[in-house]
Amino acid sequence: MHRTRKLLEPLEYPPRQLIPHRCGSYAWTKEPETSVDIDLFENLAAAALDTSEDPDNRLECCLEALDLYRGDFLAGSGCQSWIIPLSAYYRNMCRRLLLLTVSLLTEREDYPRIIGICEKGLTIFPHDEELLYSLIFSLYRCGRQTEALDRYTKGTERLYRDLGITPSADLRSLYQIICSASHEMNMDLKLIEESFMEEALEEGACFCELPVFRDIYRLEQRSSGRSDYPVHLCLVTLTDPHGNPLRPQLLKNQEEILASVIRSSLRAGDVYSAFNASQYVILLPTSAPENCRPVMERIVRTFHDVCSQDDVRVTYSIQSSLSQ
Repeated sequence: MHRTRKLLEPLEYPPRQLIPHRCGSYAWTKEPETSVDIDLFENLAAAALDTSEDPDNRLECCLEALDLYRGDFLAGSGCQSWIIPLSAYYRNMCRRLLLLTVSLLTEREDYPRIIGICEKGLTIFPHDEELLYSLIFSLYRCGRQTEALDRYTKGTERLYRDLGITPSADLRSLYQIICSASHEMNMDLKLIEESFMEEALEEGACFCELPVFRDIYRLEQRSSGRSDYPVHLCLVTLTDPHGNPLRPQLLKNQEEILASVIRSSLRAGDVYSAFNASQYVILLPTSAPENCRPVMERIVRTFHDVCSQDDVRVTYSIQSSLSQ
């Protein structure tokens, strides 16, 4: 009890009055009025989620509740069994309030405030696609297209790197809308050309997002109909020696090695993309499948030279097609 009272000294209230001794037992005092942040958080959340309340009041309750949420419940107390479900409960409540706040602010078209809310939300839920979508859309509506595209790139890279998933169809559609948006005419072709150029030409093959890769493939397939040269689509896959998917912990490091090997093994004009967490697709502009195989064998050989894991294998397949 002495140690417990010592812990209460920062409250600047006499610890012996906070935990008095009466009738041979100790109890928390009932004299001064006290409040706990989790109680305030729950009360505000209940008011915010009450659809019968005025929307302005609901928004204020959301903002106050989110201001109270500073992280996981008793984060410094370790993984005690009684803490885990409570921590999950409050995290889930926080996410509901974040999405509700975004919804209420969207009705007001208050996109600058949505940006701030989503930025805070993504520090707590870095892999939440709904928050990422709202952030990118709000940046776009505020005329900050460059920032919107940058957040898309960083956000989708994080999703792929940490979870091995590709962006949703809605997120990809938003990306295409932002890329195609133009707010003013530009008659200077030189400036247009400069806007297309890379800031710094990187060595090796060109990596692009899967939707962009798909468009390039379709363009090459259209061209093949005129030149009678087939389009060669190559698939590179990471597996264990038995052809099974790799463990997530092992996959993360190995896919980074494979990506580096592919980039350095191809020419600057070649294009590749991540198809999923364990597979890459490559587009090779050659006239015959036989010309693709040495390239793919070089990728496999280089990977196994670099990779120190004996239980990792790289396989490939090649598909050729002509535009009909």
